[in-house]
Amino acid sequence: MRPKRQKSFAVVSFSFVFLIGCLAATLPSSQIAQLLKTNTACRVRLQPAWTGVTEQTVRTGFFTNVQSAQLERLQRELRFDWFAFSDKPSHFNYGPRTISRSAGGESETAIHTYRAELPTDGAIQACTTISALTNLLGPSQGFHDGAPFSAGWSFFTCTPTNTIMTLSVFSIRQRVEGQIDSLEIRRGIVREER
Repeated sequence: MRPKRQKSFAVVSFSFVFLIGCLAATLPSSQIAQLLKTNTACRVRLQPAWTGVTEQTVRTGFFTNVQSAQLERLQRELRFDWFAFSDKPSHFNYGPRTISRSAGGESETAIHTYRAELPTDGAIQACTTISALTNLLGPSQGFHDGAPFSAGWSFFTCTPTNTIMTLSVFSIRQRVEGQIDSLEIRRGIVREER
């Protein structure tokens, strides 16, 4: 009786180890996925860089006006070649984990904050005031000249298929009562360059 139980236990144990190995093999293993685990302040060059495009998924008010082809091209192109983790709060309300594009020297642009999940367009559109958007997305990111009339956010998350999804939201209100007049939502997919 005992050898049969040992054989059954061995088969179950092997199956469990095999299943765990398969699950681990499907988890993201990119440089960014590894860096997201850090709790030590750092700024790391992403090699290779991550590139892709973003598309408008929602646009209202001001953002429905026709834009120049050159501006649209600049907004569509995504490139990230820096990852940073900071254990100090950001003056511009970026989260602790960010990716960005090098702008020469120590400068960077297109800063996106990591979020485990990105809200849907519907959840964002349901926010009719900037304060409602702030409740959903956190404090407005970046430099907005202290004006309470505009707000913007940029986020990223990793997917199980080793891609990055991005979300950028920009809102403008013109009336005093606080209703949002114009809203732009852009979503993108970014992959490691090959």
